[in-house]
Amino acid sequence: MAPLYDSLRADIVTAMKARDAATTTALRTADAAVKRAAMDGNKEIDDALVVTTLRKAVKNLADAPRSVSWRNTCRKASTARGSSR
Repeated sequence: MAPLYDSLRADIVTAMKARDAATTTALRTADAAVKRAAMDGNKEIDDALVVTTLRKAVKNLADAPRSVSWRNTCRKASTARGSSR
């Protein structure tokens, strides 16, 4: 296993023991993303895979507000025209 992935797993246990639900959820989500990337690419989990996967996840989170804003704009325009979805 990769040292970064081992650290991620250890941090999950620490967050669970501290009963920190938000941190536990975030770390479990990151863990699932890394596992999914390893399975999809049929690769072993190494530091490069962990870093790449987490960078993609951060980018997706950064892009999410723009996407939500665009959908809200489209819904408002649609409602103003009288059509409902």
